[in-house]
Amino acid sequence: MTITIDDVRGFIRQLPTAVAVAEVQEAAAKRLGEIDKDAFAGIQPGRRARLNDTLRPVLLRRLTGTVQERNRTGSRAGFLLDEESTRILRTDPRNNRYRIPEDIRRFRLPGSGVPVSHSFGRAIPMLGPHAKDRHDQTAAGNRGRPGHPRRCSRPPPDPGRAAPAGPK
Repeated sequence: MTITIDDVRGFIRQLPTAVAVAEVQEAAAKRLGEIDKDAFAGIQPGRRARLNDTLRPVLLRRLTGTVQERNRTGSRAGFLLDEESTRILRTDPRNNRYRIPEDIRRFRLPGSGVPVSHSFGRAIPMLGPHAKDRHDQTAAGNRGRPGHPRRCSRPPPDPGRAAPAGPK
């Protein structure tokens, strides 16, 4: 017999106290932690990976490198950028946080590392042969990232309309 989500909801509805519901909530949170740990167990030191599209700061997104050691809890890992990603970060005009000398070939991201569960894409944690050059599109405003159009806070000006006069 399999248990459905309706069975679980019915069970929770019949619990008599908030303490009993809290115990179920704690058990669910513990199980989610176990699932998350299992999902990212393959991200071990020495593995090549790509930082995903949700990581902040934005300029680190989609950079590639090697996973370093995890912290004590396993929730964060050091990250050593590969040569190409080091060059990209060094020359990114948005970069005012990371100072990378010209003689450094591979840059290790400083601090306590990047969050494991939110930094390495589940679908593409390993670099495959088809991911060799993700920065091949260099159209203006694209910053070399396919699928990331330039965003602007206002629409482009209408070519048939005169520009508004500035303050006098």
